[in-house]
Amino acid sequence: MIERSEYDHLNFDLIPSQKDVGLARDWMDDSSARLSLKVALEELVEDGYDYDFILIDCPPDLSVLTDAAFIAAQNVFLAAQTQATPRDALDDLWDQLGSIEDNQQIEIAIVGLLANMYQDDGQSQKFLNAFDESFASIAPIFKLPMRVAIQRAWDNGQDIFEWEDPNDQQVERDLFVEIAETMERAFDKTQVEA
Repeated sequence: MIERSEYDHLNFDLIPSQKDVGLARDWMDDSSARLSLKVALEELVEDGYDYDFILIDCPPDLSVLTDAAFIAAQNVFLAAQTQATPRDALDDLWDQLGSIEDNQQIEIAIVGLLANMYQDDGQSQKFLNAFDESFASIAPIFKLPMRVAIQRAWDNGQDIFEWEDPNDQQVERDLFVEIAETMERAFDKTQVEA
């Protein structure tokens, strides 16, 4: 059951995860149970919660919980650190998405990709090249440099727009605004075409 939880912020409401959510893996093995998040979100909207967007943040694993999020959202914004291991994991994720589409008879759109913790080194560039080869024709790719401002803001319970760091964090702020504007345009286009 989803309960609405207020977060002391003007821009969004938050429904936090709970430690018991891991127990959901046991009862979600049934494929119909994987639809439960989709049904719960539809009920939330039917109950009068009028959101422009609903974001579902998933753990970096390919569990039934992540499957449920993919089925509910049917739009995916991928974020991965620019290292070799996440690149391999993205291949697994791609296969997982295809399997869900086949089993559920749905289409899941990749709406954006974030190359996270990017550094000006060979490993990050190799990862970004693989990102470009695999996904550039599908969705926009954003590069977030490896910086400490985001972690410091997080540690202090603030978002990057509120946090004032001795180091300039305008790069991060500009990137998040660009991502938000790009996603808003993409969904506006989807709604017009639908």
